[in-house]
Amino acid sequence: MNQTQNTGKTKLSLSLFIGGILAAILGATNLIVSIVLFKDNLDYYVSMGYDSSEVMGQLFPSQLLPTIIEDVVLYGGIALLLIFASAAYQKLVVMAPQALETVEEATEEISADLIETTEADPEMLEAEISADLETAVDESEAESDAELTEEAISEEK
Repeated sequence: MNQTQNTGKTKLSLSLFIGGILAAILGATNLIVSIVLFKDNLDYYVSMGYDSSEVMGQLFPSQLLPTIIEDVVLYGGIALLLIFASAAYQKLVVMAPQALETVEEATEEISADLIETTEADPEMLEAEISADLETAVDESEAESDAELTEEAISEEK
């Protein structure tokens, strides 16, 4: 059953990785389309009689540069995010069983310590409980005496 769970986790990691690759491919395709569209617009304006350097100077900062930055940031960011999520998930899958074993070992140790404590001598436990109760009663009496003393002093004034 454990191997089936690991296979499912690996499938998710692989799906994230493939999604990241697809996002990168879509981004590259969109970037190529944007560059071709820019070239077509440049050719169109040049064919109308405008100077090539003037058209390039106007279209480059307003059309080409923003689309390049947008494609790289948007699709590249999504692709990197999915790829890094895939890698992080894969590491989590590897580390989770080890962490679970560590927690189980710690739980067993704590359980063993509790069992040893409860199997102790009942007379010793009774003596400890009695001592704790006496300490609590003494502290309570000391607080009551202090309150009575404060009341007596305030009445005298």
